[in-house]
Parts: sequence; C-alpha cells; structure tokens
Amino acid sequence: MVACRLARAVFYDENAIFPVSTTLAGEFGIADVSLSLPCIIHAGGVKTRLTPPLTEEETAKLRICAENITRVLKSVGVKK
Repeated sequence: MVACRLARAVFYDENAIFPVSTTLAGEFGIADVSLSLPCIIHAGGVKTRLTPPLTEEETAKLRICAENITRVLKSVGVKK
C-alpha cells in the first residue's frame, strides 16, 4: 500500500511529504549513509530532504546510528 502511495506521489507530481530512506549529504553532520527522513516527493523522486529540528542529544544519537550502519556495511563488504 505504501509503495502504491509513493508511486502516486511521483506519477502525479504531488510534492507530498513522506518519511523515506535516502542518502544523506551532510545533514546533521552525516554523509554517505541512507537514513529515513521526511522528504518532499515529486515526479523526479526525492525533491528535498527535510531536516527536522533535533536536540544535541538526538543529533548525537542519530550520528551513532549512522556510524553503526556504516560499520555493519563495511563488515559485510558493501562499503569501503
């Protein structure tokens, strides 16, 4: 059902907001790791990643999660 809803947002160029996994490019000091963030979805896919305000503690925990994901990907040979 979710995949159909996302496809509809793309097909109809809705500029709708959905939490989707996308590769971060410096948000919260994190890059080259895919995490779920609210994103504006349009005909081309993810138009904009939205960065909700986080406390310092939340940002630190998000960075730890990103580091853990990177470590696991490296351990299985997916990421260098």
